[in-house]
Amino acid sequence: GGATSGDGGIGAVVVAGGHTGVRTAWLVAGLLLLVGGVPLVVALIALRDPRWYPALDYAMIELRVRDVATSDAPMVGLAGRIYGYGQQGRHPGPISFWVLWPAYKLFGSSGWALQAATAAVNLVALGAALWIAQRRAGRGVLLGVAAALSLLVLGYGIDRVTEPWNPYMPMLWWVVFLLAVWSVVCDDLALLPVAVFAGSFCAQTHVPYIGLVGGLLVFLAVVLVVRAWRADGRRRRRLLGWGALSSVVLATLWLPPVIDRTRRSPSNIAILRENFAHPAETPVGLGGRAVEVWLAHLDLWQLPQHGGSFDIAPLGSPVSGFALLCAWAGAVAITWRRRHAAPSIWRLHVVVAVALLLGLVSVTRIFGPLVSYLLLWAWGTTVLVVVATVWSVASAWAAGPAGRCPPRWAAGGGVAVLLISLLGSSAGLTGSAARATAHDPDESRVLAHLVPDTVDALRDGRAPGGGPGGRYLVQWEDAMAIGSAGYGLVLELERAGLDVGGQERYATSLVPHRVRRPVDATATVNFVRGDEVIERWRSNPDVVEVANFEPRTSADLARYQELRTGVDAGLRDKGLDSLADLMAQNVVLATLDEQFPSELQPEVSEMVELGQPAAVFIGPPDV
Repeated sequence: GGATSGDGGIGAVVVAGGHTGVRTAWLVAGLLLLVGGVPLVVALIALRDPRWYPALDYAMIELRVRDVATSDAPMVGLAGRIYGYGQQGRHPGPISFWVLWPAYKLFGSSGWALQAATAAVNLVALGAALWIAQRRAGRGVLLGVAAALSLLVLGYGIDRVTEPWNPYMPMLWWVVFLLAVWSVVCDDLALLPVAVFAGSFCAQTHVPYIGLVGGLLVFLAVVLVVRAWRADGRRRRRLLGWGALSSVVLATLWLPPVIDRTRRSPSNIAILRENFAHPAETPVGLGGRAVEVWLAHLDLWQLPQHGGSFDIAPLGSPVSGFALLCAWAGAVAITWRRRHAAPSIWRLHVVVAVALLLGLVSVTRIFGPLVSYLLLWAWGTTVLVVVATVWSVASAWAAGPAGRCPPRWAAGGGVAVLLISLLGSSAGLTGSAARATAHDPDESRVLAHLVPDTVDALRDGRAPGGGPGGRYLVQWEDAMAIGSAGYGLVLELERAGLDVGGQERYATSLVPHRVRRPVDATATVNFVRGDEVIERWRSNPDVVEVANFEPRTSADLARYQELRTGVDAGLRDKGLDSLADLMAQNVVLATLDEQFPSELQPEVSEMVELGQPAAVFIGPPDV
């Protein structure tokens, strides 16, 4: 399980003075990690103020992180677009919550602390990837991997490496997993537990990784079984030892979902199985669409452009992706002829080939909207395609026949190019990090205006319910969203030390121990948004209004009324009276209806941007 291989080229290690050379190599790795960490630190400084109030998924995630190390410790992942047996399911496992928890507690258990914990987890992933690169192939490949990762993070964007959303958290760990698998294939068995951890982190956190990780682990298991069969006694004992340790790690990491399986029926595992066995919509399938999306995510030129997570794929060009695929195939052919002289490079190509094939299969299994965030893993595979291709060419060139070896300046020129790429990407990311803003600042602003007054009213006993000792049921009626701020209100009231819970209909999102029945509550805390809705609540003599916020100026209000009148008339002219009535109850739900006219979407988007007033009312349990 040595640190380097003699594959030559930019991957060769120059060992000067034994331990001195090793220390120098690790110093280089440390400096590269420092360069990669600067944008994360700058982003966290920018995100510190104003205070961020998480909503929707981010609030759900923080609530689950808060549950770590309690009697209600999370056993499964976040609620997702997963359905089976008439129930909503969750992502496979809770690793992300447990991994975020130490830094979250260290930084103060706030919304910003959750962002800092996310950045810390991603920084560890960057460090692990650089460590593996240095361990396997030395300073040249280390620099190449650092440059590739810097380009990858620039393409993902500073928000995706600081926001604690479950589709974002595995992105860099997928690269760590691929590198660890490669290292194990290169007989570095100490990386087998790392591969198990990184793969489990990805697969548990976001369901699209299940097939990818499972396929590569099966591939790795076959490789190790064949080697154990052919090995002598000493080597077989070594394989069995690392295999046993990794099996223990695997069993430990997947114990929580197994425990959940014994506690619930149907279990989350059963719901996941039903979700994929009988999808609600037809999967993409192995047709032109799947190949187009797969190739488009090999378009290296698209990577730095940072497309939106909810954009419909493909974002890149299949033609450019096919060009990179051809270049990689050429590098594979070059390496095949010299695979005995460059075994590490050849084995990297094998791992990349398996990852590409599994990626195509994964695309074919997607059903529903083919949005970009379901395919974020593909860019990690792409950068390793580039690393393998460049390394192959450089190694073959460096090992050329006498008289045709590269000139002396070639190595220095290659290093200069990689350094320029690394520093340029890092500088660009640092520039965007200095302007970083937290996710959904509009919802955060609403909560920032409502939460302090609500907490004060509950603590001071100025509202029904029994003051700080009361048991409160949080409900919401939102004309502008799908209850995003409601989840944030539950989180903030819990953070303030109040005993709160949500409605039973949200048990999957809030988890059962946060569900509260009206009969068990002393009062209800009601988040309400929308002009008509608020007026209706104000007419109820049994409730007390404790907080309110109007985001619109008088000019904004006039513009909103103008837009709403126009949209209402447009809908009724088309005979869509039911949608016109629904607009008053929930703008988002109305626009999601397939009958909603596309020509009215710009007006509705402007209405959503202008917003509507929000308020909090406290009333009796049965309100």
